[in-house]
Amino acid sequence: MLAVVEPASALSCLRIEPLEAYKSAARSDDSFVVVHGRLDFDRSKMPGAEQTDSMVPRPETTRLTAQVEGLFLDESGFRSRFGRLIDLKVQCVGPWCGLVGNGKRHLMFLRQVGPKYELLVNACPAWLFADPDRRVLNRIETCHAAGPRCWKTTD
Repeated sequence: MLAVVEPASALSCLRIEPLEAYKSAARSDDSFVVVHGRLDFDRSKMPGAEQTDSMVPRPETTRLTAQVEGLFLDESGFRSRFGRLIDLKVQCVGPWCGLVGNGKRHLMFLRQVGPKYELLVNACPAWLFADPDRRVLNRIETCHAAGPRCWKTTD
């Protein structure tokens, strides 16, 4: 009997919930700002935008500039305005790349890099969540207000 093994054509990711992303950011040595708002960028510069064969490997990392407009998390919740250009860093694993909804509302965890902010989006996203509902935002606000007794837990 002959068995033929073909390469896998799917990527499996463990889904990360927004509250877990918040806890990871809070525990990190890096500085993050958490923003709920609109993300706009030039879609034609996304990896694979010009290709029609979905299984063609993409560049490992593509950097673009994006505009973020929204509210950032501070001591009173998502209440303070945030509007600026950020670096959007899109990473790919073979043909699978991070997906971002242009012109859509997201919950974003922006890492501060010097005077700039960077949003990392990869094939298994952990720092970007499309259109979260108010309950998700409330849970993050509650955890933020509780401080370390919330984010030092891993459950």
